Amino acid sequence: MKSGKDKNKQKEDAHLLKAKELREKIESLKNDLAEKTKLINTLKEQRENKIQNIKQLEVENKANYEQFLTEYQQILNQYRSIEREILDVLADLKVLSERSYSEICN
Repeated sequence: MKSGKDKNKQKEDAHLLKAKELREKIESLKNDLAEKTKLINTLKEQRENKIQNIKQLEVENKANYEQFLTEYQQILNQYRSIEREILDVLADLKVLSERSYSEICN
């Protein structure tokens, strides 16, 4: 009888040990899952922040580009105005030069 009880006790101990190992493994997997979930959430938040930063940079770049175009257009207009003034002065000099030449020749 005793040997039957000993065998049952050994089986029970083996089952308890196996159950303990499984419980520890489940707990380890649970902790690992919690850590990975936390990491995923952190990475997701970082990704969302980067996307928001990119969108903000796109808005700023668009504003800067529009400002650049405006300034470029102003400079181009000033250049054209100066060019017209120079051409007017050259035309006036030509007329004055022709008058002076004709006065000298006459």
